[in-house]
Amino acid sequence: MYRPVQAPDDYELALLGVDVEHGDEPAQRIVTVVAGDGSRVVLAWDAWSNSATVRWHIGNHERLVMELETITEITIREESDHVRFRLRSEVGGKDDTLVGELVVLVGSEVSVSDTVLRT
Repeated sequence: MYRPVQAPDDYELALLGVDVEHGDEPAQRIVTVVAGDGSRVVLAWDAWSNSATVRWHIGNHERLVMELETITEITIREESDHVRFRLRSEVGGKDDTLVGELVVLVGSEVSVSDTVLRT
């Protein structure tokens, strides 16, 4: 079952201390945050296709790439000493549902946590 992505709108993004770009399509956004250690995290999403990509760069080296589908919610929060990206995905089947949550913290360093559970 299709559900549109709940994601920050342009006004909410403008209030955050992040770099924001529009993609080629109207529902695409690209958000970049630089960590204290100089590495950078880029979150790009397309609200129409329920997809997102997270890229973690250290210098010119791409350390991590995560491609996600079936995204239902994206939140971006400025907290005391970091920016938190949270991406939630959900896929329902006949007998159960898989729920995933990717959390990326960008502060003095970058940390990534990815969980998928059956409910």
